[in-house]
Amino acid sequence: MYYTTMKRFYLFGLIVWLFAYAPACETVTQEQSQVLTEKQKKARVALKKSNEAKSLKERLMWLDDAIDLDSSLAEAYYLRGWVFMHQKEYEDAQEDLKQALALHPEHLYAYTWLGRTYTYTGQYDKAIACIDSVIQQDSTYIEAYVFKVEAQYYKILFQDIALDTMTNFAGIEKYYPPANIRNYLYGICDASEGQSLSSALSYARKLDSSYPYTYRLLALLYKHCQKYEEEIKVYEDILGIDSTLIWPYEGRAYVYSMTNEYEKAVADYSKVIEGNPNHPDAYISRANIYMSHLDKLPEALRDYKRALTCFPLLDTDRRLVRHNIDFLKRRLKYSK
Repeated sequence: MYYTTMKRFYLFGLIVWLFAYAPACETVTQEQSQVLTEKQKKARVALKKSNEAKSLKERLMWLDDAIDLDSSLAEAYYLRGWVFMHQKEYEDAQEDLKQALALHPEHLYAYTWLGRTYTYTGQYDKAIACIDSVIQQDSTYIEAYVFKVEAQYYKILFQDIALDTMTNFAGIEKYYPPANIRNYLYGICDASEGQSLSSALSYARKLDSSYPYTYRLLALLYKHCQKYEEEIKVYEDILGIDSTLIWPYEGRAYVYSMTNEYEKAVADYSKVIEGNPNHPDAYISRANIYMSHLDKLPEALRDYKRALTCFPLLDTDRRLVRHNIDFLKRRLKYSK
């Protein structure tokens, strides 16, 4: 009887607490959330500044700031890991890329670059296993196949077996014959090892242009070497052959955004959306430009809302989009 009475008393006390004190706790939480949101906003500004940086050192400075302001920002860890890798600071790169994956387990780019750090530190089996996980999630991600071959290429001391292995994946030989893969891979390896970019790019001229997807390899090689004018020329060439393709517009839009040609980037993302009205990345990328560079807030809000209706949209991206929607609603409300 005593225990029954005590249970009832406890439940009654809990109900009183919920109604009397929980609202006050909720108010504190909302205030804390507003502080956190302000920090997140500053972190995003730092992240944007990192993409506009003129050097790796400057980019690293902005990414450090972004992470200090918001340690839950997976993209900042991913990008800082990318910078560390290009500075050949592989242990730091691995630490950041692992943290990006802890925050965003489906970040395919983080998996891919983590695999490459394993390649460059001689951990070839770990590299292959890591990149295999990427291929399992997205069997159409061509860079993953190429980087897996790269790991095998180093593992077996530059024998041709790894290059031949490429043709065993997903019928990919229909798109990339072994000679194309060989020359592309040699170019990537030359660039990665700090060889002359002109030497690396000379392999591009050896690719067999009778295969349409050769243009995609060319674009990837130019992107890797940061030869943006040549990369754009590749996209224009393939669009001259088939203007109904979507990926050249998306690739070119990204280059335009990297070179601060935002109006052109918006035009190309619009072409992507015209070809695929349910392309979440295109809506988000266009919205980012509208919000951060063109001060077109209503258009940005429209695109973010549309992105929420697209599939697939990762949960992490969905949260970020909702955050931007809330931010834009407040901005538009106070600007009236």
